[in-house]
Parts: sequence; C-alpha cells; structure tokens
Amino acid sequence: MIRILGGQILIRIQLERMTHIHLIALLFLSYFIPGRVTAEQAKPLAPQDAIKLFQIPDDLRIELVAAEPQIFDPVAMAFDTQLNLYVVENRGYPSGNPDGPSGSIAFLQDLDQDGHYEHRTLFADGFDYPNGVMCWRDGIIVTSTPHVYFLRDTDGDHQADEKTILLEGFNPGGSTQLRVSHPTFGIDNRIHFTNGLSGGKVRVTRHPEIPMLEMGREDLAYDPFSHRIFKSAGRAQFGLTFDAYGNKFICSNRNHFQHVVLQTEDLNRAPLLRFTETVEDIPEHGAASKIYALSDARTTAYAHAGTFTAACGIHLYQGNALPETYLGDGFVCDPTGNLIHRDRLSPSGGTFISQRADHELASEFLATLDNWSRPVFVTGGPDGALYFCDMYRKAIEHPTYLPDEIAAITDFDAGKDRGRIYRITGKINETSVNQIPLPSAESRKGLVQFLSSDNGWHRETARRLLMENPQPDDLPLLNTSYNESPSAPARAAILHMFYQKNALTQTHLQNAISDVDAHVRVQGIKLIRKTASEHPDLIPDHRALANDENATVRFHYALALGDSSIQTSHEALSQILHRGIDDRWTRIAVLMAVQDEALTFTERVFESTTTLQFGWMDFMNRLGYLLARQETPEKTTRFMLQHLNSKRGWGLSFHEGMLAGYKRRPSLKSGTSVIGNMSSMTDAGPDKDFLLDTWIQDRIQSSAHNVVQDQRLLSIKILGYTDYATAGEPLLALLTPLNAQVIQTEAIRSLNRFRDERVMDSCLNRETWRSFTAPTRREVITGLLVNQTGMEKLVSALENNTVQTWSIDRSSIARLKRSRNAELKSRVVKLFTTNKKSDVARRYEEYKQVLKLLPDVNSGKKVFESNCMSCHLFGGIGYSVGPDLTGIQSQPLESILLHIINPNSLLIPGYESYLVETKSGDTLMGLIASETDKSITLKQSMGVETTLMRDEIQLLESNSLSMMPESLESGMTHQELRDLLGFLKGE
Repeated sequence: MIRILGGQILIRIQLERMTHIHLIALLFLSYFIPGRVTAEQAKPLAPQDAIKLFQIPDDLRIELVAAEPQIFDPVAMAFDTQLNLYVVENRGYPSGNPDGPSGSIAFLQDLDQDGHYEHRTLFADGFDYPNGVMCWRDGIIVTSTPHVYFLRDTDGDHQADEKTILLEGFNPGGSTQLRVSHPTFGIDNRIHFTNGLSGGKVRVTRHPEIPMLEMGREDLAYDPFSHRIFKSAGRAQFGLTFDAYGNKFICSNRNHFQHVVLQTEDLNRAPLLRFTETVEDIPEHGAASKIYALSDARTTAYAHAGTFTAACGIHLYQGNALPETYLGDGFVCDPTGNLIHRDRLSPSGGTFISQRADHELASEFLATLDNWSRPVFVTGGPDGALYFCDMYRKAIEHPTYLPDEIAAITDFDAGKDRGRIYRITGKINETSVNQIPLPSAESRKGLVQFLSSDNGWHRETARRLLMENPQPDDLPLLNTSYNESPSAPARAAILHMFYQKNALTQTHLQNAISDVDAHVRVQGIKLIRKTASEHPDLIPDHRALANDENATVRFHYALALGDSSIQTSHEALSQILHRGIDDRWTRIAVLMAVQDEALTFTERVFESTTTLQFGWMDFMNRLGYLLARQETPEKTTRFMLQHLNSKRGWGLSFHEGMLAGYKRRPSLKSGTSVIGNMSSMTDAGPDKDFLLDTWIQDRIQSSAHNVVQDQRLLSIKILGYTDYATAGEPLLALLTPLNAQVIQTEAIRSLNRFRDERVMDSCLNRETWRSFTAPTRREVITGLLVNQTGMEKLVSALENNTVQTWSIDRSSIARLKRSRNAELKSRVVKLFTTNKKSDVARRYEEYKQVLKLLPDVNSGKKVFESNCMSCHLFGGIGYSVGPDLTGIQSQPLESILLHIINPNSLLIPGYESYLVETKSGDTLMGLIASETDKSITLKQSMGVETTLMRDEIQLLESNSLSMMPESLESGMTHQELRDLLGFLKGE
C-alpha cells in the first residue's frame, strides 16, 4: 500500500513477508521517487535480505562478514595479526540479564579464507555491558565498567584462561551506554579511553604506587610501559579515533565530529586568560546537524527528528581498499537513523573543518530502509576495507530516557539474538583479507617496513608489535627508515617511538622541524615541547617556523613559544598572530604564549595594527583583560590613559577587556566603580580625571546614538564599569522598545553591575516592568537574583502585584525557592504554590489529557520562546545552556511531557546545576561548561558565560538538580502545553 503524506511517499509493506520482487521495487522507489520512503517493519530481516536494502555510493560494494549465530549484539571489534576477529557482544544492553552479566567476547575465524567469518568460539563471557576492545601483546584489552581487563589465551584453545584487571574505578554513570570505552593505541604510545560522561577515580590495579586519578570531565590515557595514568582532553561518549599524526577526534550523541585542539595543561599555563575550552566542533554543518535517513528511523513509536541524536563509533578512514577520494574522511554512525554519515576533513588554523562529501549533500554514505539495522562502530581492517558493526535491534532507545508507560510497551529484547558485521570496499578492488599477511613479530625489518604502508591498519599494528616487545636491532632499523622513508606517517610515528625508547636526539628533532611535510614538522614541535629541558634552544633558534607556510605548524609553534618566557619570542608571536588572526585557536595560542608579558606584547601590537577586523577585536579584548589581571592597578591605569583616545578600530574592545580584567581584582568589591577606582590612582598622571571623564562622556553619547552597532554595544558595556551616578540614567533611558533587543539587553547587563538599589527600583516599577520583552525581563531578573537585596525587592514586588507572578520564568522561581534565607524562601513558596499540588505521577496522569488536543505549532513556538529558549536551543532558536532539544522530535509525546513535568527524572551527566557564591558576595547559578585546575566557566541563562578563578569562589555546590524548574507546565494552559509539545515534535 502506498500513501502520500505531506508531500512524502510512505510505503507500508510488512518486510518480513517481502519477496525478492518486493525488495527490488522498494529499492527502485527509494532511488527514483522524490520524497521520503519509509517502511513499517514488525520483524527482523535475514542477513541476505537486509544487505540488499543498504544504499552506498556507486563506486563501492558491501559484503557480509559475520552474522548470527556467529555473533550477537556486536558493538566493537578488533583484528589480531592472524586476521582473526575479536568481537565485543553487549548482550545485556540496555537493562541487563536477570541471570547476571551476559556480555561476551567472541573469537571469529575465517577458516576457508573466503572473507566470511563462519567459525565462532566464545573467548570470554560474564561481562557487565562490555563496549570496547583492542589487541595488546598476546591478548586483548576490554572495557567493561568499572574495570578495564586484559584477557589472554595461554593454551591455544581460543578461550581466555587469564583475566586480569588492568584499571579499575570507572563510574557506571547514568545509563549503561555512557561508560568508559574505545581503548585505542595512540601515536604517543599511550592507550586512550573515552570518558563516556561517567568518569571515575581510576587506579592501576597491580601498581598501587601509581597515584589514583580522578578523570572529572576529561578522557583517560594509560602508559602501558610505565603504568602511569593521565587525563586527556576531551569528554567523548562512544567514539574515539586518531588520524595518522595523532590528532584526536571524538563524538557525542549530538556532536558527531569534534577535534581535541588543546590539553588542559596548555590552559593551566595561562590561568588568567578567561578561556577553558579544549575541543572544537568542526562540522561546517554544525552540531545536531541534519541527517538523511531512508527508514522510519523508529526507536519507539514516532519518526526520527532528521538530525543527529545518537552519533557514535567515529572513525577516520586510513585504508587502501576504497577509492582514494575516501582517504582521511570521517565516518560516524547514527543507529537511530539506521545510517553512517561521512564528512570530508580539511585543516583550518589550529583545528579542522569537516564538510559533507559533495555527492552526499542530501544523502548519507550508508543508509537503509531496514528499521532494525543499528550501525554503532566503524573501523579499518587488514585488507584496507571499512568495517562496521550492526547491533541489529528493533529498539535502540534506552529505557532510562522513556516514561515508564512507554518503556513498559517497548520490546528492548527484540534482536538480542542477532547482529551483523559488514565490510565496504571499492568495486574495482579485489583485495581480500588473506592476501596481505602481516610479518610475524620476529621479523623486525618487515615490521619496520610496514610502518610505511598505505594501509593504516598495517601501520598501526606494526608499530604496536614493535613497541610491545622491543628488540636491540629495532633502533638501527628505525633510524634507517626515518632517514629514507618517503612516508610522512612513518616518519611521524618513528619520532614518537624514538621518544618512548629514550633515543630521540637533537638531530632527529632538528630534522623533524625542517621536514618537507608539515605534519612531521608539527610532530617535531610537539616532541621538542616534551623534551624542552634537554633541548632548550631548539624552539627559539627556529623562528622561521613563525612564518611557516602551514597554519597548523604556526599554531603549534606558538604553543611551544609559550613554554618559556622569552621576550625575544614576541616578534615571532606577532608574526604568527598577523598571519593567523582569523583563527581563534591561533589567537588563544598566542595569548597563552604571552603569559606574564602582556604589557610588553601589547605595546608591540599598538605599534603595528589598527584594523577593525573581528579577529583583532576579539584578540585585543582578551589581551586587555590579561594585561589588567597581570599588572598593578597603577600600571594598568597609566597604560589605559596613555591610549585612551586611540583611533584604532579595536580600541574600545581593548579598553573594555582591560576594565573587565581590572574589575576582577580581588581588592575590588562587587558593585565598585572601576573608573572611580582608577581615578583614585595617585601616580596615574595629573590629567587622569579629565581624560577619564571626557572619555566616559563620549561613551554616553555613543551609547545613545545610532553609530555602528558593535561600537555602540562596546560603549554600553564600558558604562557598566562606572556607577549609577555617572551612567545610571543614560543606561535606563535605553530600556525602550525604540531600541533593538540587543541594545536593551546589554544596557541591563551594565546596570546590573552597579548593584544599586535605584536600578532595582526602576526596573521593578510597574510601567517599566510591563514594557519589557521576555529576554529583557530575564536579564533584569538575573541581576536581581545575584544578592539578597535584589531577591527581597523582587519578592516584595510580587507580593504587591507590581510584578505579576506569570512574568517570572520557572528557572528563576526555582532559584528563589533555593534561597538560604528561610523567611524569604517561605514567602516565595507561598507565592508560587497552588492549592492543586500533587505528586509527579498524578500530575503526569492529569496532563496526559492534553495529548488529545490538536496543537497549534505557531502558538507552540511562542510558548517555547517564553518558557524554554533562555536555556535550550531548538532548531537554531534559543541559547545553548541545557541540552539541545532539536532532536527531541525522536521521542514520544508522552516522554517529552514527562520531561517537562519532572525535569529531574533524567538528569544527564554534565547538566546538573551549580550554586556559586563568590568572596565578593555575588551569587550565580548555572552549569559548569568547562574547567581547568585553576578556573571554572559557568554557563547561565541566556547563554551568558562567566569564568571564575577558583580562589575567587567562596562556595561551589551542586544540588544534583536540573536548572529546568519543576511544575513548568503550571504556567501554561492545557492548550499552550499541547502547542509546545506540537512545536517540539514538529507536528
């Protein structure tokens, strides 16, 4: 039966009854009929039928490698040197087995060498949700929280008779899918693991002398030679891959392609910088980007949102069995969409940009009509092919994320007796797995030669074998290969092998940073940083790197220059900055290198640059902030006065940064006028008061007139560093509908800095309050909630009905209810507690009736803007504070309704709210966006970010609650709630 719905073609065929003719017809329709072709499917397909439904590019072919009963629920795989397969079977997913842990490791063999793995041996079982595997020495490493295991077969029967706990202490997290995973041997000769959003206090089981490490919000790296453990930047969920040069790429469910640019120790060198990021979202098409599923992409009862909701299993292809155009591309699974996505990677300054492959602009690398197909893991093989694990389940949603009613009718077990592994190669490539044997570990020369292979699996396996069991003859062979190999990946890997073997010489490093290949030059710079104490002159003696033709080389050279505080490096940093000013990571690298010499570097920049270019605006703002944090108040004031009337395009941005940095000085209490404090500096020059007063008057004029908006906004920001007497009235005058929303919002933020009761009283005036739009109102409330005085004034205005209760957003109500003042808290509860109070289950049952109403999505959009957008993004609308809701369309209406009624029913790790009290008396609440050893960045409502040094914090407290308030629905009519649900579902 064929029906046309909303311009889309919906084909309804019971797939379990399909004939071969049906399959051909369905494929024909999917290729040639415009619109979306979907299929209802009650039962799984046999492997020979399922493979016919995959759509891949015309120049490729797909083959079945293994299927049930040889494997079940495959989530990770690894080839050994004999081309056998270890497959991780997460058979207990998602809720476990009543008879105990049922996860297992299968050992698969292709005995007849036809490319199909027909022989299964149960290598090991009894694991609790195993999810990762890699070959190591004569066994395998397996991740299964709370442990990382080493398993080995010692008697040749292909069954593990040795099971050792290698690492322990990993947390189980909020669900069985957010756990440590993806053991991967990096170019740095460490084994890397993902965080899984769970972290843990990790110990090396057999080496108690190694200090325990708390992962926090970072991934983990383990040195298998020294047994030390390290934090590694990034917080990957289920996905980790490296390119041939050690660049680390990770993914999360909504962010399908991220590059780890910096390590936390880089940020720790410059703790005053007001920057805590280490990871870049690199897709040009953005996070939660659109995907093109062929299937219903049905995880429960509703259609997929059409965006990434379960990105996982990321892999950078480095094989040789696909056409060369695929080399270096990134592949990532979305099991809810029944597909694999492909991105093309290109360098961009200190990081990369990924773009959809040209022929996939409205399609995916691999997609299928089979709703049960669940790709979860991609890797390369010994034959240079691309392999992926298909978990093959009817439902891939975790019950934790569903209402009990939906979970009760969802068959999470359907498909537990199935699973497939597929291989993808080029159509013209006849390579098979048995045609490219790897030399034995005893053939050292052969292994060294394989470091130059054009197949990444061979390179990585040869490197691992050489490192696992080092031999005396290795170094001469490696040295010869380094000097003679035309392969840049081989030279890069050998450099790190030399370092691990304590055989890295100054000659090696000098050759590396002079190498013809930029990737090798980068490795040379990285290793010079590691050996700085042994070769202190190498970086300053190679300043030509500052003008290297490659932007990535220049970025890493800037990081290296920051390892030592040498003023003579400022010329090189200036050259790097001018050439890379458009790249934010290059700007940050230069700022980190400047360290405590910001004043000297600023003077150099003032002599050479006048542009209004955005890169300079951002850089100079950060530099001004850094200078003010480093220098004394006297020096800061003197420098600012000297350049106050600079005509440079970035001048105001620089001065605003200086004022922001000056304000953060411990000696300044909250609400103190920065400009007033500067005026009190006795040695800042006799004309300081006149200069400052004149400059501020110019800012007042600029704030009121229709000059270039960026300059006008900067003037408004600067006025926030004065006081009410100076700028209160001019700023309040901007709070009119005649001004753009962004102008009003910035004016409120500046007024909030005064901590002045006259601002509070003016904003809480009945006529003024009712003239505010929702975004302006939220900024006012943010300022009021900072201290006790503001809270009390707001509550009094509510009690007097000067401010109506409906105008207070639910997150602000929740904040008021958490007041530490018992009397105030009691008044708030009285204001916002209705007589119809009920428990969550009863409220849910009450509000389920709204699902019978017809939604008005235009009205729903307005409800979203009024109640949700201050903390959530949806389809590009709103602010990224809490989880991006774009993909919530894939959840049932009942599930979305439950999340609104009880936001704490599922608190995703990383989205718990924190209450922060500073030593200066301010109170803030938000999410911790990122952190270093010396600072945290708090993300608040409306996307406002505040970076605080840890020594500024009096109290940091997590209440394990969502920032989203309970009883949000009580502020809406039933129809408004249904409209909101309809908007979120895209009905």
